[in-house]
Amino acid sequence: MNVSGATATQKDSASVIDDERVAGIIDGTNTGMMERRLQYIETALKARDDAHMLTKINEMREIIMDVCHETHHVFARAVGDTLTARSDVDDSSTASEVAVRQNETLVLVYPMRRIFSSDDVPSVFMRRKTVHSDTGQLCYEWICVENSSGDRLVTNFSLTG
Repeated sequence: MNVSGATATQKDSASVIDDERVAGIIDGTNTGMMERRLQYIETALKARDDAHMLTKINEMREIIMDVCHETHHVFARAVGDTLTARSDVDDSSTASEVAVRQNETLVLVYPMRRIFSSDDVPSVFMRRKTVHSDTGQLCYEWICVENSSGDRLVTNFSLTG
């Protein structure tokens, strides 16, 4: 067995990346280490001119970035009693008003997205994370945290609830 864990017969055939094994070692704390490893593998594959594996590396890089974004969340307080929510942040036709309590603590997930309206005025959206009280099912929706007038609709961002 060589350093990569492949036997001689596996080495001759195209290597298969075990996505479950990769997902098991990825978390928000070691993305820098994973990025360095992916760069090393990418360099080695470029030398071999292995386009399929380079595609897999790029897919894994996207997974790492998604996981990294999913793990960063903050708590904030609602300013008013309604927020604009969208199921698809890029589609304004999915917008609806969501009732919240004034000063309600919200769990917001990064990244923030700046969305420009038709008159080129930006609004800032973040994903709001909620949980169903009976089933425990998680739900995400995009909410406007700063509207196009510059009004902050959530305040008092914190890492603790």
